[in-house]
Amino acid sequence: MPPAPKDAFATIDPADLATVAGGRRSSTSSSRDTQDRMMDMLSDIESAIKDLGRNQNNGSDALSQLMPILALSMLNQPQQAPLPPVVCQGRGKKGW
Repeated sequence: MPPAPKDAFATIDPADLATVAGGRRSSTSSSRDTQDRMMDMLSDIESAIKDLGRNQNNGSDALSQLMPILALSMLNQPQQAPLPPVVCQGRGKKGW
């Protein structure tokens, strides 16, 4: 006969539990708890979207810092005369 499974969880004193702050409520099947869980998930999604927007607006990547400098340097280039078109006078071996 296999040995009895060892209890993996330690007992917590109720006085210690009274000092706990934060955390989440346990899930039950009542509609109010379902609504609370849904609101928690929506809040998590909202904060994730805000974080994404904040990261994109920071301009912390090198390309977003380089783009304005590149655009200004392209605008400050001296105007060059357009290059003349290349005209091929003869044909190659294959007739092109």
